[in-house]
Amino acid sequence: MKIGIIGTGNIAQFLLEEISKVENRDVAIVSVFGRNQEVGKELAANFGVTFFDDFGAFLDSPIDLVVEAATVEVVKQMASEVINAGKHLVVSSVGAFADSEFYREAAIVGRSKREGYFYSIGGNWWN
Repeated sequence: MKIGIIGTGNIAQFLLEEISKVENRDVAIVSVFGRNQEVGKELAANFGVTFFDDFGAFLDSPIDLVVEAATVEVVKQMASEVINAGKHLVVSSVGAFADSEFYREAAIVGRSKREGYFYSIGGNWWN
């Protein structure tokens, strides 16, 4: 499974560090999307991932799963695009689902795409 991360902060760094330790090379982070080019380039150099500052190009990269490691606002802006691109999505900023309108929209998009699911790291599943 090839993983892409949205975000370049502490959560992204932690995931890159921990997943790079996994001996099963069938699972790897290969792409990172973010707005902070300086940090993104550092992550690319340190972990051998491709950094994107263009979201469309990130979604076009060879990823199966996207992990949101950014903010509630980013989830609201990008979740539908991720699912519509045929990628699975793990949401760490689960507070986005407290917005009932977003929750309904996310459920509709998730149900319309058999290949896309919303997961929360807290263990709740939406599909």
